[in-house]
Formats: sequence, C-alpha cells, structure tokens
Amino acid sequence: MKNILTINLGNDMDLIHAHKRVMKISELSGLSLSVQTIFATAVSEIARAAIEKGEEAKLSLGIEFLRGNKKQLQAIVSDRKDFCDANSESIIYARRLADSVLIEQVNGRTQVTLGHSIPLAGLITDLKIQSFIAYFENERPLSPYDELRRKNIQLEEMAFRLRESENNYTQLTNSLPLMMFSAENSGKVIYTNKWFRDFLGFHVSQLNAVQCQPFLHPEDYEDLFMRWNKSKDNFAAFHGQVRLKNVDSGQYIWHLISILPIKTDMGTTTQWNGFLVDIHAQKMIEQTLKDNSELKATQQKLEYYQEDLKIKIVALNQSNNDLEQFASIASHDLQEPLRKIRIFVSLLQQDMDNRSLLEKHFVKIDSAAERMTLLIKGVLDYSRITNQALHFEQTDLNEIIKQLENDFEALIQQKEAVILYANLPTVNGLPIQLHQLFSNLLSNALKFTAVKPVITISAWLVSAQEVSSRPELNPDYAYVQVNFQDNGIGFEQQYSEKVFTIFQQLHHRQAYGGTGIGLALCKKIAERHHGLITVNSQPGEGASFQIYLPLSN
Repeated sequence: MKNILTINLGNDMDLIHAHKRVMKISELSGLSLSVQTIFATAVSEIARAAIEKGEEAKLSLGIEFLRGNKKQLQAIVSDRKDFCDANSESIIYARRLADSVLIEQVNGRTQVTLGHSIPLAGLITDLKIQSFIAYFENERPLSPYDELRRKNIQLEEMAFRLRESENNYTQLTNSLPLMMFSAENSGKVIYTNKWFRDFLGFHVSQLNAVQCQPFLHPEDYEDLFMRWNKSKDNFAAFHGQVRLKNVDSGQYIWHLISILPIKTDMGTTTQWNGFLVDIHAQKMIEQTLKDNSELKATQQKLEYYQEDLKIKIVALNQSNNDLEQFASIASHDLQEPLRKIRIFVSLLQQDMDNRSLLEKHFVKIDSAAERMTLLIKGVLDYSRITNQALHFEQTDLNEIIKQLENDFEALIQQKEAVILYANLPTVNGLPIQLHQLFSNLLSNALKFTAVKPVITISAWLVSAQEVSSRPELNPDYAYVQVNFQDNGIGFEQQYSEKVFTIFQQLHHRQAYGGTGIGLALCKKIAERHHGLITVNSQPGEGASFQIYLPLSN
C-alpha cells in the first residue's frame, strides 16, 4: 500500500480526527458521499475497538494497487496488543460496511485492514497520490465538534435515504407478479416478497427452520439443492424448473426458478437473489402434447399390428386353403400308388409260380413305389418353401440358368433342345428357391413338347403403373419381369389358374408323368419373394410364364 497519512489513536478526539480524514481521502479518491460515510463508519468502528482495548493503536490510510489496473482505498488499524478477533462485534459490523476486512499478525502486531474499491481507478496515479499527501500536510484543522455534528447530520440523512430505498424496494418486489427471495451464501433466506409468502404461507424465519422441504415436491427437493450448491461453488447463475405447493389449494404448481449471484465491485458474491415464475399452464400443455404424441405412437403401432395381423390372417387362410386342397387331393393322389402296390402284392400272393407274371407285377409295384417317392418328395419341397429362413442375397439369374443347363445336360442333348437367354438381371432373393423355380419351368418345357424344344428366357423392368395395377405386387418395390417361353403342347387359357394348384395335372400322367406339384412350387416361391407368376397358353402353341420379381427386398 502507498501510504498517504498515519494517525495515532489514543482518545475520542483522535477518533473524530480519523473519521474526518477517512471521509476526505474517500472523497479525493472519487467515492460517492454514501460510500464515504459507510467506509468511514467501518474504519471508526475498528478504530474505537483499538482505542478501548489497545495500547499503541494507530491508523494508516493509503492506496493499494491491484491487478488489472484496479486500485483499492485501504485503512489499516494496528496495535501491538490483540484488540479484536473475527467474532467481535466491531469486526462483524465493519464487514457489513466495507468491501473487505482482513485480520492478521504482522511483525508482532495485530493488524486489521479495511478496503473499498475505487470506481475510477485509472485516475489514481502516483502523481495524484502525491497531491493527496500534500493536501493533508497543508489542511487547516476544523473544530472537532463541528466536524462531528456535520457527520452526524450526514449519517442521519444516509439512514433516512437507506430506509426510503428499502421501502421502495419492498414495494417494488411486492407489486411484481412473481415470487422473489434473497439468501446468503450459506443458503439462509433473509428476504421474501409478499407473493412468495402468500403462495407458500411461510415467513422467512419459518422457511429457514424447515429448509423449504414442506413446500417443494419430493421429486424436486434433492435435485434443486444439489444443482444450486454446484452453482454456488462456481459462483454461477442457476436456472431450473421446480414444483411448489400452494398453501391454499394444496396442489404442486410448476415454476421457473432463477437464482442469481449478487457480487461486489471486488467480484466476491455476498448473497443470491431468486425469482420464481408460474409456468404451470405451459407444462400442462407440454404434457398434453406429449400424451397425444404417445397416444399417436401407440395408435400407429396398433395399426401396424392390425396390418401385420391381416397379412398373417391372409397367409393363414392361404395355408388353410392349401391344406384343404392337399387333404382332398392327397386322399386320391397319395393313396393311389399305395392301392396299386397292395393290389399287385395281392395278385403275387395268388400266383407265386408264374415267373413272367411275377416280373410284370414287380415292375408295376416298382413304378408305383417310385411315384409314391416322387409325391412325398414334392410334398416335402412344397412345405419347406414357407418354412425356410429368409436370407436374401444378390442372385444373378444368368448363373441360375447356366447351372440348370448343366443339370439337364443329358435331357437337353437327347431332345436337341435350344435354350436362348442373355442379359438376365440380378435380383435380391433366395438362390436355392430361385434355382428350384426355374428348374421346374425348364423341366416342364422339356417334358411337355411334341417337337424339338425351343425355350426363350428374357427380362425387362416393370413400369410403376403396371405394378400398381396388380394388387399382388408391393408398390414400394421396383420389379423385373422374367418371361419364360416354350413351344410345347400348351393348354387351354381357362386353366391358367388351375395349373398352379398342388397335385393338379392337365395332361394324362401316363403320357407325360409328373406329380402335379412343380408349378404349385413355382407359385409359392414367387410369392415368397413378394412376387407373382402368371401364364398365357393355347393348345399346340406352347406356354409363356411371366415371373415378377423385385430387384430388392
């Protein structure tokens, strides 16, 4: 500290002299009259304690240079005797008035340093301080009585203005339509406005006794104080939402709470001011919108489940239809080979000595058993289509046809068949099932022919308009149509749906063989791929199968 003057403190006259000097140096430093009086009062309180309890008390006044070009007016009261402690009345009173009060031991003396920040610190220079020293060296003494009387009048005026300011503040806070309170750093509430008291029904002393717990919602209490304590530790503003219990209705009402730190010129936080605004209506609207959103989401899920249920019901009905067809036809088709086996076995038992007849009957038994085996295999293949796991992958139809050419190589050469295809697409599907679909079509094309077989396979994209015109197809998918044309014996167009029914055969089995399951399998596989298979045909003009497959699933 750059010292300006020092005053020895021995009696009441010295106390008056010290008060005057503090007022003057505060004035020269640019402090307002009210701050001059407050700071001088704080210094006088410590000086009085030093005069009463000390032995060689003295007062030093000067300017302390701080960081950031800040400056502080300081008054140091010291004595070789310990004249006060942190809990003395004089210290407590001084701390209410000064920005800072520091008690320490320096060179064997008890020293109390009181400080107040200078607002226009930039104007205080070394040259200015020298002018302060010169002023006090040349100051004319005044009558202690006149000085004391003048200061008492100033104090009375300040007290009146302070009371008037407090009354204006109280009226202002009571008139605003929000709840307000002030609290110390410890959390102790020191002021509440009328709105706060009327809403909660608690006085300040009652609030501190119950620590706000009775009127805070149980779910909000711990969170509120935890977050506020964190804000206090960081000297930061606190904002949140809390439910408060209204004393009249007993209901918890949502409020927006803001607690702001009140800081001195030195940057220290002395207390906190809190504000609470009713936001209950807004919260109710938000909750209503949330409930509506959840209700809408639930409704959408229900609609989804209903659609899924409809799909499953359709699939179940289709399975039931397939089962009915299977039950009605199996009683004939599956039992017919078995009946033949029983008949020929019975005939064998009647005439076991006739060698030629035995061979004839064994051939027919073997043929019936072979047909039985094919029927059982076909039924198993048909049932597996629906039960197979869906592991779709990119499948090149060109590769599928190449594999089938190898599979049917002997039959193709035997019948001198010609298979024409090029630039077939790649689709997302089940390779094994797609292989089975085209295998059945190729097998039929090679089987049901009276001339040299010519099979043409081509493909093109299906327009969105055509997709939407077919209810069996999903309009969200892009489809490709694969056309499988043969020059076989053909059939009447009126049977175009019937050919896809399990066990259904349009041509005599003795002439062409078969189980009546192949095309039913093709239909199942196409549907399994969210697709479709149709056929156009005329007797003697071959058949043209249209397979609709999505490019991706």
